[in-house]
Amino acid sequence: MVKMKRLILILSSITVISTGCATKYQKQTFLSGGYSEIQTNPDSFIVYFKGNGSTSNERTLKYVLLRASELTIQNGYKHFVIVDTSDESSSYTYSSTRNTASASETSHKKPQRSNTQVRAAGSSNTYSGMVVKPGMRIKIKCFHEAPQIEESIDAEFYWNANKPS
Repeated sequence: MVKMKRLILILSSITVISTGCATKYQKQTFLSGGYSEIQTNPDSFIVYFKGNGSTSNERTLKYVLLRASELTIQNGYKHFVIVDTSDESSSYTYSSTRNTASASETSHKKPQRSNTQVRAAGSSNTYSGMVVKPGMRIKIKCFHEAPQIEESIDAEFYWNANKPS
């Protein structure tokens, strides 16, 4: 009985810790969300950003575009165009009662919610909810001069206007 209470306390603490603060603009590691990229050509990249349960969809978009801007500048280009996008969000549900705890994770294309939801499910000893971790993938093509495409992004302008503090 004491071991089960300790397990529930640990699981609850992990949930609060992992979703208490939105993911920062940082390189993704095994234990944390953040950005990553793959260079596919000298002027093309696939850029990813993965948030946690407290990261909004807007912040996810801002950070994936920040990383795209940073890569564009680092590689000697000035502008980029997004040629493809994909929703890389995932979610997991959890439930906890006085004697048991469980969780399951799924990936999906369009999340219903963008933050942690906790609600009582029957009694004060039972809790369940869903955590959505937003994610985004964009493929970009970089240019030295502004292309004649309305949707091109000035990397230096975007970086300076949105850089992390």
